[in-house]
Amino acid sequence: MHLKVDIPNDKYLLKYMRIRLIDKALTSKKYGTQTEGQRIFTVMKIENLILQPNGGKGYSIQIAGIPPYNTAAEGNQLQLEMISNRPDLNLEEIQHVEPFEYMDKYAPSKYGIIFKEKLFVGPDHTSAAFNIRLRNKEGKDLESQRLFKVEIFDQGKAIFIEEGYNQITIPHFLFRSSNALPDSGAEDEETKHLYVMQATFDLTAWPECKTENE
Repeated sequence: MHLKVDIPNDKYLLKYMRIRLIDKALTSKKYGTQTEGQRIFTVMKIENLILQPNGGKGYSIQIAGIPPYNTAAEGNQLQLEMISNRPDLNLEEIQHVEPFEYMDKYAPSKYGIIFKEKLFVGPDHTSAAFNIRLRNKEGKDLESQRLFKVEIFDQGKAIFIEEGYNQITIPHFLFRSSNALPDSGAEDEETKHLYVMQATFDLTAWPECKTENE
């Protein structure tokens, strides 16, 4: 298979784009979140890409990026060209809702918790992407590099951990629905999910975060 991504009206934007190929069958967890089995490409033209059979689970192709400037809402249409030797290969677009921005002020504590929020999932499995950025009191990016960590918990158990400096991007995470699932069950049985996302500072790298500053 050949893939080519183009943005005719802003080719400079392609420098900041990434293609992520997600094998929806590849996971070490019984009930996967699709954070494993990801291949990331930094070039926007991929040739001779081979997709192995995966039991009918299929693949997802995600094209995303974080440009250092504001892009125009109109005129910057993304074009995807795909050539395959399989006539039965179907490409189904997944529509995402409009992004929204959540902002909160960090309250210094001895635990270094930046935020801790419950996440509620509807009747269907839900794909989500997150971009968590640290800013100062004036709403500007931090000048110094601050290490922090983002964790996603399910029923109190950490199922995803990512670390970064000043900004962490989670481009794809599949939240599983609790619809029709029991509250409890055997160890290998899927039960209701209780998702919590938490971000914390590394107290050893920045002990000053326990008190109010930048």
